[in-house]
Amino acid sequence: MTAVLRVGAALAFMSVAVMTSPIAAQDASARRTEVNAPVVGILGAGINGQMTQMLWDISRVTSQEGEVRVLPILGGGSLSNINDLLYLRGVDGAMIQSDVLTFYERIGVEEGLERKLKYVAPLGTQMAHLLAREDIETIDDLAGKRVNFGRSTSGTVISAGNLFDELNLTVEAHNMSHRKALKAIRNGELDAMFWMTAPPADLLQSIAATEGLHLLSIPPERIADESYEAVTIQRSTYENLTDQNVATVGVKTLLAVYNWPAGHERYAKVKRFADAFRAQFDVLKEAPYHPVFQTVDLTDEVPGQWVRFE
Repeated sequence: MTAVLRVGAALAFMSVAVMTSPIAAQDASARRTEVNAPVVGILGAGINGQMTQMLWDISRVTSQEGEVRVLPILGGGSLSNINDLLYLRGVDGAMIQSDVLTFYERIGVEEGLERKLKYVAPLGTQMAHLLAREDIETIDDLAGKRVNFGRSTSGTVISAGNLFDELNLTVEAHNMSHRKALKAIRNGELDAMFWMTAPPADLLQSIAATEGLHLLSIPPERIADESYEAVTIQRSTYENLTDQNVATVGVKTLLAVYNWPAGHERYAKVKRFADAFRAQFDVLKEAPYHPVFQTVDLTDEVPGQWVRFE
């Protein structure tokens, strides 16, 4: 062994010895505690999702050395995010739709969900898009038809289930991705697809006006659930799919957090994050941050059983 290799081996041995000594173990433990102390894990959406982009902006603006560190985590949709927020270690918050409380009450699981979660802020509105074949003129024509409700872990499937129950409308529900659902409609394998998203949806804008597909109205006056608000999809957004404005319903996207009891270490973390978020929110309304922040009013109340985190 050469002298250089002998020296390198000796240094490596000394490094391992130091790292495995009781003092080094104590230092590592202290450092681990220090690094983790300010961390708040928050779930967004998919890798290209709007909510994921907004979460990254929130992380950049609210993180403060030693006080708050927002760790953005990719999410699988509102339904998946709720499950992770309730049970996954290291998750303190998530982007979800406000109609999840209605959904869980309807299916009879996770009783008392309204006591387990609170919201820090509403972050925009998702609108119900209902795309159908040309021969289907109204939403009632979908009775018994094949309708895509979106992936089984998504917020779309939550809203679809709630709204079609509200309308007392029974359909053959499918759980494809939106891209696959559009292909299935074109092939005659589906009759319609439901999508809860913020307009404009690029996939819908890509449909040619000659394909015989159009957007159906979801009459807000027939929806009693106060989680939903009357909204309008402007004709100019999808001129390829409608010759008039489309009345539909919307649901708020929430930055929700687990309702840790006051005095709990995790509660203190979430409180520091919520305070930093509200204090820095005006920064998020400026470039280069996501333009949706410009439409958000932090004083907006969320209808239903939701309680604001203070």
